[in-house]
Amino acid sequence: MASSSSSSSSSPCPLLLLSLIITLFVVATDAGAPLTDSPIKPVDITLKAPWPAYPLQAEISLFLYSHSPHSFWKYLENLPLSENGNGSGASGSVSEEESLRVSLGIAEGLLSQTDMGLLALGLDLHYHNPAIHLHQQLSQSILDELEELQNCTVFVQVGTHFTCDGSQVSQLLDTGSAPESISPTKAFALQEGVDHVYDVFDPALPTVVLYGRVGQALTRGIHGDIVALSASKRFNYIFRHFYSKETVSTLPPLFVQGWGVDLTLKSVEYKVMDESVDGSDNVEEAADSAKKSKSSSSHFHFPSLKEEFPGLLTELAVFESYLKEEPNYDPSLVRLSDLPLKTIASIARSPRPLLALRDISQNFPLLSHVISSQSISEKERDHFYSVAMELAKSRFSHQHSILWVNNIPLRADNLDSFDLYDRLQVQLKLSSAFSSLELPQEAVLQLLSSRSATAPSLRVNFQGEQLYYLNDLRTIENPQFSSNIKDFLEEPHPMVGFHTLSHNIYTVTSVVDPSSKEDLTSVLTLASMLQRGLPLRLSVIFDLRSEEAQAIYSAYSYLVEEFSKSRSPPPENIQFFYTFFGQLLQTAGPSSLLEAVPAILSGLELPITSTSDLPLPSSSSGSIESRLEVFYELKVSSGMLFLNGLLVPPHADPQQQLQSLIQLVQSERDFLVPLIENDIITSDTSDILSVLMSESPNTLPLYDKALMTQLSSDLFLPLPEGVDDSLLSKLSYFHAPFSSDMRKMITHWFVTDFSRVQVCDLLMKMSESTAERSQLLILPLDLSPSKVVEKDSLTLSAAFSALSQFASASRVLPQLVSNCASGDEGVWTLQSVQQIAQSLPGYSISKWEDLLSMNRVVLAELVEAVGGLWEKEEVPFFVSNGKITQLSPSLTTPLSVSFPIIEELELERVSSAVSALEALEIPREQWNVLLLQVQSLVNSIPEWLGSGVLPPPHSEPTFHLPANISENESRTILPIHLLINPLSKSTQLLSSILMELVAHFNVDLSVHLLGETELKEIPLKNFHRDVFSPLEFFEDGSAKPSVAHFGNIPQSELVTTTIKARQNWLVTSHKSSHDLDNIVLDKLPLEEERLSAQFLLESLLVEGSCTDVSTGEHPQGLEVMLKRSDGIVKDDSLVMSTLGYYQLKALPGLFHLSLAGESATGFHIVGPSGTSKLSLPLSVSSFNGGFSTMKVAKNSLLDGEGGADSWGVFDSVLDLFGSSEEESTGQEGEDETIHVFSLASGHLYERFLKIMMLSVVKNTKNPVKFWLLSNFLSPAFKDVAYELAEEFGFEVELVTYRWPQWLREQSEKQRIIWGYKILFLDVLFPLNVKRIIYVDADQVVRADLKELWDLDLEGAPYGLTPFCSGEIMNEETKGFRFWDSGFWKNHLRDRPYHISALYVVDIELLREKGYGDALRGVYHQMSSDPNSLANLDQDLPNYLQHEIPIFSLPSSWLWCQTWCTDESKAEAKTIDLCNNPLTKTPKLEAAISILPEWPGLDAEIQAAEEKIQRLHQSSVSVNGSEGESEGNR
Repeated sequence: MASSSSSSSSSPCPLLLLSLIITLFVVATDAGAPLTDSPIKPVDITLKAPWPAYPLQAEISLFLYSHSPHSFWKYLENLPLSENGNGSGASGSVSEEESLRVSLGIAEGLLSQTDMGLLALGLDLHYHNPAIHLHQQLSQSILDELEELQNCTVFVQVGTHFTCDGSQVSQLLDTGSAPESISPTKAFALQEGVDHVYDVFDPALPTVVLYGRVGQALTRGIHGDIVALSASKRFNYIFRHFYSKETVSTLPPLFVQGWGVDLTLKSVEYKVMDESVDGSDNVEEAADSAKKSKSSSSHFHFPSLKEEFPGLLTELAVFESYLKEEPNYDPSLVRLSDLPLKTIASIARSPRPLLALRDISQNFPLLSHVISSQSISEKERDHFYSVAMELAKSRFSHQHSILWVNNIPLRADNLDSFDLYDRLQVQLKLSSAFSSLELPQEAVLQLLSSRSATAPSLRVNFQGEQLYYLNDLRTIENPQFSSNIKDFLEEPHPMVGFHTLSHNIYTVTSVVDPSSKEDLTSVLTLASMLQRGLPLRLSVIFDLRSEEAQAIYSAYSYLVEEFSKSRSPPPENIQFFYTFFGQLLQTAGPSSLLEAVPAILSGLELPITSTSDLPLPSSSSGSIESRLEVFYELKVSSGMLFLNGLLVPPHADPQQQLQSLIQLVQSERDFLVPLIENDIITSDTSDILSVLMSESPNTLPLYDKALMTQLSSDLFLPLPEGVDDSLLSKLSYFHAPFSSDMRKMITHWFVTDFSRVQVCDLLMKMSESTAERSQLLILPLDLSPSKVVEKDSLTLSAAFSALSQFASASRVLPQLVSNCASGDEGVWTLQSVQQIAQSLPGYSISKWEDLLSMNRVVLAELVEAVGGLWEKEEVPFFVSNGKITQLSPSLTTPLSVSFPIIEELELERVSSAVSALEALEIPREQWNVLLLQVQSLVNSIPEWLGSGVLPPPHSEPTFHLPANISENESRTILPIHLLINPLSKSTQLLSSILMELVAHFNVDLSVHLLGETELKEIPLKNFHRDVFSPLEFFEDGSAKPSVAHFGNIPQSELVTTTIKARQNWLVTSHKSSHDLDNIVLDKLPLEEERLSAQFLLESLLVEGSCTDVSTGEHPQGLEVMLKRSDGIVKDDSLVMSTLGYYQLKALPGLFHLSLAGESATGFHIVGPSGTSKLSLPLSVSSFNGGFSTMKVAKNSLLDGEGGADSWGVFDSVLDLFGSSEEESTGQEGEDETIHVFSLASGHLYERFLKIMMLSVVKNTKNPVKFWLLSNFLSPAFKDVAYELAEEFGFEVELVTYRWPQWLREQSEKQRIIWGYKILFLDVLFPLNVKRIIYVDADQVVRADLKELWDLDLEGAPYGLTPFCSGEIMNEETKGFRFWDSGFWKNHLRDRPYHISALYVVDIELLREKGYGDALRGVYHQMSSDPNSLANLDQDLPNYLQHEIPIFSLPSSWLWCQTWCTDESKAEAKTIDLCNNPLTKTPKLEAAISILPEWPGLDAEIQAAEEKIQRLHQSSVSVNGSEGESEGNR
């Protein structure tokens, strides 16, 4: 080894050879060429869906319907016919590949070339396959009820009747029945967003539904008959996909794309392999021996490479010679110096840089030592550093992973192929719509990224004299506080997230009722933090409406004045406020606060001790009248909290509201930075709050909740297809005087009931010179005949338009305003508008009538197109460039005040579109209409698509792949920029996605690579594959399964498998005889050429957020369930306090989401119209799973004082019927089931798990049910678990949960497993499981767990055993007891540190108290530091035991040789095989030496498994088959 190393250092591989190595590796891997002379065994992994692969031609039909319903029906009518819809024609069977080719040919006539690329991408992902399965499930639910339809290959529904005979449709429509029709007991109504609707759906008409297959002759025939009938009869027509059971049985399995897999190099500090399974007593030694025996060039098969590349024979000879001098794969040879830079250089030099980027990142452990051995020129170094410096100026760094598609930035670390497809689908549709307005691509790109990412921030314009300030940061004497306000532009303090400056940058305003304990608790929480140095200025608005509040405020003011006289200097307001009100709360206890005031007064030896004798506060300290005047003037309410005038989202928990305040501080920084950068706020600015208010365009003089809600909402009125520029150009608008010829930034449509006051307020504002930027059209709210005499409301609207068209239009608005001033209240009439026209020069009755008639025709056309969008509206509203603002009666701000604010916000919102159009020099006569059309499209850009607030880099990219701009290229250019660290895990994924995009679109790709300057370790220790590539077919035309193929894994290294699936997928291992957690390919049996494994997409997640509409809170602990349409419960779960989050499991289909258990009695679901509902319909029709926002309210009968989670009344009702906690939870009785939870990963720990389970059953008299986390269990274990349960007389059930995407996830598999042990105990089990005992897999139980089950935890949610201490502590490992010193000793404060190998959990209490949410919240905060929570499952509960108590179990409940004395073992009720940091004894060896019973238990399990295997073999020999075909499983 030494000589090899020396050779390597003396003769580094030339740069030419490095490029050759990378290129040959990339090309050979990409082509599937063999890379070795030795028989390297590859790894192949697949992921299967639990439903079949429906034909691709059906997937195409769903894409076409989503693109254009008209295209779907054209496609349906033009597909070649077959008997079964699978492409089998009269001439014989047609393969899937041929069927796809023909189907794509038809689609090509209906789509643009760019859309064809999107279709191809969707077919690769099988994007629409789940929607077909939903149709199939819906169809099957009908067949399950109607046996008469079982043999139909096509059937029809007319109303509530069903028939297999398409000729009966006409008769059913005419008479409502037919001789052979069948009527079910339930209806199958329109499924919006799921069904294919022919033309327009009218709920008043009868509905015909055709259940059939695209491309099938019988389906086409009935479709033709139905369409022909529609010429003479009026009805709705729907098509649903349906495949008979016979057809489904022939369909192949669906192998999913859009996921990835890691094979990660694994530490072997402790043995983790089950030698009894893998046939070796010392795997690590065998692996090391195999590694040494490998030839140095083992990863390249040179005969094949020379045959493949005959033009490179000389270079290959040099390369082969070089490799013979180089050591084989060895991480210790990787030189970290300049490794990122050398990696970037390797990619940049490659003739195929994108391929190099993918294969270097995905195979980095294999290529790292080759790359690191290279030298790099000073010119290259200087160039890369200069590019990095240029990127740094734009605040880009190696920590960023950003993908820009059409200039819209996407966070690459959270991106997957389905997300990207969803975004591309919307972007390309919008791009096409913008292009139809004849805009160039530069403008289109700018417009696509012009959607504002956040709603505007609306401030209440607090003035300094309105507020009672408690502190002033300018007077603070703290050396840690900087007086230089420019320091605000630096990164904030890392611990608190704030800048410690002696300036009042953030003013917090709390509205406080001094007689309210809740208000005082909240404000004192803030005050205490300010006293500890939090750099906020705190102010108060007093709510003194009650006599009690006035009396307490008078006492406070009296004491302030008295102490100011007697103290020099006088006490600070905040200190005095905190002391007085804090003492008041403490003294009052459960009594009212006013009753405690005399006790405080008498204790201060002041002349006044009675509240009745207190003087009224003086004007200098703030009289009661002035405080009330401010309160009423601002329209605020007690309990509100503001930051610089911005409302902090309310929350019942002061800590939660404080968290919201901190988040608002961080977002407010973005507004403050430019003010400080541009010296609008300087170190000399004394009143920063006033400057903020003057600089913010979005301020209100008072708090108007209704208006703030409206202005912050995303409610838009779209322009339908019929509203084109020819119609829009005919509309007549009001303009400010002398501004009708100017380009307008805002087009207002005021939809009104013609209230004189509102219209006059609006016209008055329009008449002002500041309104020259906008134009106004008045439209009728009431589309039915108006109560206004003479004419209907549309004619009245036309009268206003006619008025605006007179030649002297500049005089119209002043005249109208004058008329408003002199007129009375009520509504406008046609006569009153005409009277104004009569007073204008040029008026004649004929001209008036002509204009009136012409405008009525134009407005009628407009209202016909868009009026249906507001026919249910009951209050007037604005449509400003498509943005709707409703003027509800609850608004407290007059229109004269709110209209300028509406305009300011709209100018801000439309600025990007204006900027894009201004660059095009649009003629004035086209501007107004074009801007309205453009902004209408911008309005339709969904917020989740992203915005262009972060433009792509302008520096020179590392490499650039230009788009095809030849004359024959009809596809739109798709510009993509990528900024990424090539040695990040994001690169492993994104490089594959980019490869797929380049394959299907005309991509112009710029890639900017940024690496770290220094590395402490090899950054990528995993091999990665993404399953995302174009469809492939076998020679017979059948589709190849999508496979993650690893052809170059070092054969002797220990690796572990991790599936990288979408956040809303639940994936489990399905088929493999090998230990996927511990793979050494050298150890595979000789007859096995590869390691194959299959995973299963077990469920798609239905996620959601639940809110109590009466409180605005998330009702923590609310029970929810998901039911199928047949009433069967699919899953249940609990609502978390965080985001009101809940998670349920489903597969494609139709479901109902409802409340469960006690929650269904205490709450009801609030429907869209505010009505009470029992359930919400929900469809799962894509790989995205489902998402539902549930609003609930308390049932009035159960309303109490306890808020959303108070069940006092309900508990009382239960008590009347003799119910008790023990009876309701089933916690008593000799036959009561003991619930045991555990988890394992890898065959070794699964072996331990079986032994643990057997030891529990042998020692526990009660029935036992094991709940095992299936996320990490092997297929072999899951295959045998239920049969072992039957053999030994216990129950077993597999449970699973997906780590929520909002909760910071761990990256290491072991830490993920630890997380599942502790973080989700409240939501992991069914709602009827009230208590659980967790037992580690590597534990043996010697006692009856009923004793632990019945243990009184004394109010704690869980009981754990402390580590052995005192007389039973093992002195040999004393140095490893980290909790006995340093941080842990100080933090625990004499409390014990507990081990998490065994614990009992009161799940009911855990849920009731919200402890699960608390555990997750603290975990999320602490896990941002990678060095915290080293032992996650133990550290977290031990750290929190001051807030979440732990009941300490007797030490006898858990014995471990590492930490306990041998003498104490005799008393042990369970024995845990802890790792020993001193001896590192393998677990199997420790088990045999520590546990005499272990070999017997192990032998008993093995005997049972052998028996089960014999029964299986016997069953197979009798039946001749293992049962169902792959397509049916």
